[in-house]
Amino acid sequence: MELLSLDDGEHSTVSLTASQEVHNATRVDIQEIATVHRGEIHGAVFCVAVPKASDSSCLLIYAHGFRPEGTVAFAELDDPFWLRLVQQGWTVAATSYRRSGLIVADAIRDIFNLRNWVCCEVGIPAWCFLDGRSMGGAISTRIAERPNIKTLFNGVLAIGAALLVKEEGCELSYKPTIPILYLTNTSEHGPIEDYIRQVKEHAEAERQASV
Repeated sequence: MELLSLDDGEHSTVSLTASQEVHNATRVDIQEIATVHRGEIHGAVFCVAVPKASDSSCLLIYAHGFRPEGTVAFAELDDPFWLRLVQQGWTVAATSYRRSGLIVADAIRDIFNLRNWVCCEVGIPAWCFLDGRSMGGAISTRIAERPNIKTLFNGVLAIGAALLVKEEGCELSYKPTIPILYLTNTSEHGPIEDYIRQVKEHAEAERQASV
């Protein structure tokens, strides 16, 4: 595996071994350690786990990958990584998006709606991060590029980000304003390396134009 980090136009590549602590996380029932809220916003099913033994000042929102059209909407928080975060006091949330299939712009709206729900019903988090996987990594990257997004999110973890996913009107700007960490297989990092290269080129062009 490789970890590609992007912060203010800089990136690095290092070897990464998955944390044994996460893989060996106790398979506890999330209901035992958190209050679980379920609901629906504009057709998007959501699930939010609020830890019982914490002020839940940190929030992680999961952006899932592609689901074939016709897939029944669902949102579950059963990954050992998320359970570990809840045990450590994080609020973790997930949305199904309002429809299955290829979706970018509406998925971004659903993620914002979910964050707003958490702020209204649980409390405004001091820290908020996105965990985007596959298509969700492409969605999260576009969120990271939004102007003033740092008032809502502190960073993105993009796992196996499918940056080649495209939707009209949602083109990449190559100008992220919050840090992005890309975790990908060594055989699939071409598009991510290309994204990082273009981010650096755009940043350099802007620097030259300001001189």
